[in-house]
Amino acid sequence: PEDVARRVELRLATGDYESESAIVTASLRAQMDSDDQFADWTRNALPDALAEWRAAPDRVRPASEVFEGVLARYEARKARES
Repeated sequence: PEDVARRVELRLATGDYESESAIVTASLRAQMDSDDQFADWTRNALPDALAEWRAAPDRVRPASEVFEGVLARYEARKARES
């Protein structure tokens, strides 16, 4: 696809890669690392998080509620800095 070819051209132009093959290799390695991290998370952190949730479901808040709080704190800080 054209968008991929353009991105490869841009990467080559930076001089960070010697060839298209080097870009593909780096991209595949990054994807493999990401896949490995996700697999580790699903094997290790996720079961622990689910166990904590099952032990105390009343401590869990909906994401929308959490984001509302984050946004409110951000807007308050922004107002103070203005």
